[in-house]
Amino acid sequence: MKNIKKLLLAFVFMMLSFVFITTVYADDLPTDDATPEEEMHAEGIYVVSVSTTNVKLLVPKNYEINQGFPQRWSDTYNTWVGCGSRDVNNYYSDDQKLVTFNYDFSYTFFRIFLNDIVFYVNTEGIGEQNPNTVYTLEQDTTYTDENGGLRVKWNNRVSGANKYHLILKSGGVIKHETDVDIDEKGYVFPTDFGRMYAVYAYPKYGNADHSFIYEPNEKMIDELSPYLSVNDLKASFENKSYEWSGAELDDEFISFTYKKRDGSEAEINSGRYNLTHSDFKVGGVTATLSGRETEHLLGTREIKYTIKQRDISNDKLNRIVGLTPQAYTGLQIKPEVTLEMRPSESYSWTSSKVKAITSDNYTLKYGYNVGGPGGVVFVGKNNCKSQLAGTFDISDNDAEKTSINNTTVTGVEAKKYSGKPIIQEGLKVKFNDYELLEGIDYSLKYTNNIDAGTAIITITGMGDFDDERTVAFKINPKEIKPNIKLSTSSFVWNNKAQKPTVTVLDDITELPKSQYSLKWASGLKNVGSYKVTVTLKKNYKGSGTATFSIIPKGTSLSSLKSAKKAMTVKWKKLTTSMPGKISGYQIQYSLNDKFTGAKNVKVKGYSKTSTKISKLTSKKTYYVRVRTYSKVSGKTFYSKWSASKTVKVK
Repeated sequence: MKNIKKLLLAFVFMMLSFVFITTVYADDLPTDDATPEEEMHAEGIYVVSVSTTNVKLLVPKNYEINQGFPQRWSDTYNTWVGCGSRDVNNYYSDDQKLVTFNYDFSYTFFRIFLNDIVFYVNTEGIGEQNPNTVYTLEQDTTYTDENGGLRVKWNNRVSGANKYHLILKSGGVIKHETDVDIDEKGYVFPTDFGRMYAVYAYPKYGNADHSFIYEPNEKMIDELSPYLSVNDLKASFENKSYEWSGAELDDEFISFTYKKRDGSEAEINSGRYNLTHSDFKVGGVTATLSGRETEHLLGTREIKYTIKQRDISNDKLNRIVGLTPQAYTGLQIKPEVTLEMRPSESYSWTSSKVKAITSDNYTLKYGYNVGGPGGVVFVGKNNCKSQLAGTFDISDNDAEKTSINNTTVTGVEAKKYSGKPIIQEGLKVKFNDYELLEGIDYSLKYTNNIDAGTAIITITGMGDFDDERTVAFKINPKEIKPNIKLSTSSFVWNNKAQKPTVTVLDDITELPKSQYSLKWASGLKNVGSYKVTVTLKKNYKGSGTATFSIIPKGTSLSSLKSAKKAMTVKWKKLTTSMPGKISGYQIQYSLNDKFTGAKNVKVKGYSKTSTKISKLTSKKTYYVRVRTYSKVSGKTFYSKWSASKTVKVK
């Protein structure tokens, strides 16, 4: 009897080695309502990873391990025998230690011990799933994985199917895929600890997949889990844009969060990861996030964001240093100045985060700076844009101001209307061949610089200069071919003059009515084609035409009479004054209501009200409709079609 028990035990463990169990699970779990995950957490044990050489677990610091060497089942001895070693890192953290079980994976099935908890392991993966807890796949049912393994089974075999095709996805990516024999009772998916998954099951009919899909509810990362993947983190700066700062993105803009099981978000401490950036210059930047395993964050991922040119005109984040009072010398004064920047207003100007902008990112210009007040202008380039000006006092100054009227103004030219205020980008003001600086030596004010006509620039002296002068330039109308839209392309004759509403556009921008005039063709009452001419004015120059038509009034069918391979078509007589304008009627007939392949018959004379159509196909049903037509100046104008009627030919 004892030998029989041993043989049965050996047979059980042999069968377990070939079943598709792809997880690590607790063997001696209580039978109450607690989940396997809760039981593991109650012991303070967490599965970290499985590889082809070891299994790693985190256990409490004070957890006494009385056993723990991996064992494999021996068919020779009908018992478990040692197959590896165990390492314990007692200094892993203040409250946890890392236990590593090393083994030989040439064996397909083995077990490890942590005191009274036994883990059975095979080469497929890891988990904490109770082998007696399963989820049954049923139609219109969802399933949630249990932090390390979702065991699924089917109750009924699908007729004609020889396998189930099972897929596990995370983030849209297939993590595991396999075919399972239809006769097997269940299958446990391998999972990464603390990830979200979707489960798909396909009964296979030979080589064909007949799909029915089961999706689990989204499971958030367990707040009790000490391990997270970098792929589960949300990066605050991903796909965003930041100003160039001459250094890597400031810590103020960097944070990583994850969702806990209750749906709330928690932030990851910066000590749990390493973050490096590609060349930090204007354009696209790639940051590489690497988790620190010792800090319970695993994996590596890339994060994209954009660096844009720094706007140095923002004096909240940029400043000029060195604008101290200077003594009058009678010559131009050029103080030594630097341009500084800070990441945000949350940093003071004395912070170590404040940096000087290097000279390859700006051009420094000085004002006339003789009698003062003097000034400088930084003009951005490369990684910077816009400009920033600053002034300084010149003391003991007996110099007289120079009138701005004694300067030479160049670079002013005629412009074309654009709908926006127009300025003279090439304007230069010089005194004795020295180019003066706007904002330091003079200021500019534009008037009448939007609409076509004469615009005025007022130049007012500053610093060493006083008085003001004006310079005029022309704004010419914009020449375009107008885009003309009519509210309708045709009207039905009503014995009254008819005109469509006209809309005129500059490409896609609608022009005010004040910018054009309309000239209509004469008539606009009788059947025919008419033109409207658009002539642009004021801010625009050009012209164009659009056409529309007035079509004759229509009629309707009164009856269809069947005959031997023929039919007689009758229509209603018009009772208004329109008949005198009608040249005749067009009858259209077809074997389908779409009138594809239709044939047409014309009946001249407005007084006609019927016609006979012969050479038709016997026993066929014909669809018929009618419309009027008028000939004007050699062109034919048709009314709208009447409603159709049907007749079955004898």
